[in-house]
Amino acid sequence: MDGTLIALVTVLPILTAICTLAAFFIARIKDHHKDGEKWGRLQADMSYIKEAMSRTDENLRGLQPMMERLIKVEESIKAAHKRIDELTDKLYAGRSD
Repeated sequence: MDGTLIALVTVLPILTAICTLAAFFIARIKDHHKDGEKWGRLQADMSYIKEAMSRTDENLRGLQPMMERLIKVEESIKAAHKRIDELTDKLYAGRSD
């Protein structure tokens, strides 16, 4: 009986230490796997954002000629309004109501 008790007292802590180390390494591997998944998702999201920004930039470049035309049209309308106001002032300057 003493032999088996000594064997249990010796073997049980060793088995406990082995199980503890195994659990530690398994948890560590799972954590690394989760970190890898997070990193992969982050990279995919960044890639998507980069592509979206590129598309937006291309769309804005396509709008540039229209923006230039719009500016010219606005300037022309402003000049036309100024001429209309001048003509209206000349037309109604001689009249008294």
